[in-house]
Amino acid sequence: MSVSPSVHALCVARRLRLAACAGLIAAAVFAAAPACAQTTSWSVSTAADLTAALVQSYSNSVASPGIVNTISLANSISGTSQWIVDANVAIMGNGHAIDMQNADRAFFIFGGTVALSDLTIRNGNATGGAGVGGGGGARASAARSSWAAARTTAGRAR
Repeated sequence: MSVSPSVHALCVARRLRLAACAGLIAAAVFAAAPACAQTTSWSVSTAADLTAALVQSYSNSVASPGIVNTISLANSISGTSQWIVDANVAIMGNGHAIDMQNADRAFFIFGGTVALSDLTIRNGNATGGAGVGGGGGARASAARSSWAAARTTAGRAR
C-alpha cells in the first residue's frame, strides 16, 4: 500500500507537533520539580583565602538561600582582624587552628547559620560593642572545637 505525499506530510507534521508537546510537558515537569541542594566548597590555607571564601559564601547565600557553603582549613591560619560572617556556612578546621595573635576576635557572626567543627581558635581578643546597632538573627554551633587563650573586654554604652 502506498501513501500519497500529502498524507505522508500530514503524518510527519502531526508527529512533530506531538514531539513538541511532549517536550513542553517534560520541560514543565522538570521546572516544577524541586531543585537539589546546591553545594560549594573551598579549601583555604591563608587568611586571604578564608576572606575570599567567606565573601563568596555571602554572595552564594544571597543568590541561593538554600545553598550549602563549606570551607575547610588545609592548615593553621594566622589573622589580625576579624572575619565577618553573614552567610550559611560550615567551617571545618580539620584539626587546625586560627591564631588571632591577640589582635581581634576570629569571627563576627552577623547573620546566617554558621557551624564550626574540628577547629581551635587561639589568642582571640573580643571587645564588646559600644551599644550602637546590632547583629541580625545569626545562629552558630561548634562541634569538637576549642578556644585557647581567648580574652573578652566589655564595650562602652553611648
